[in-house]
Amino acid sequence: MGEVEAGLVVFPGKAILSPVEAAGLLGISCGLLRALAWTRCGPRPITVGGRRLYTREELNGFRTQLLSEFGIEAGKRPYRLAPPAEDESARESDPLMRLLCRHRLRHHCVVRALWGMLVFGMGLLLLLLLFGAH
Repeated sequence: MGEVEAGLVVFPGKAILSPVEAAGLLGISCGLLRALAWTRCGPRPITVGGRRLYTREELNGFRTQLLSEFGIEAGKRPYRLAPPAEDESARESDPLMRLLCRHRLRHHCVVRALWGMLVFGMGLLLLLLLFGAH
């Protein structure tokens, strides 16, 4: 029948994937998927029994969104999704997806850093105006 993982019955052709399987489906490394999840700029995970899992629908939507941000259509040339492997974690890495995910992660971190510097600078300016020598 199916295997049981943390109170969740998983059947073959499952729609809920572990982080290793999700990374394999996207063609990126587990570390990059973890970084995307940590910064909240990747596919939204679901939590079941304290474990982070991903739905196939969310992963496919993330891939489509990432490709469309750069004007790439997934079904047409020059980019095509690799045929599905029997084991999702065994799928080869996808250089385009790695590049797009790293770009999104870098952009997200730069924007957060700039907003942080802006808020810090405004705080310092406020302190100087309030407590500075007149």
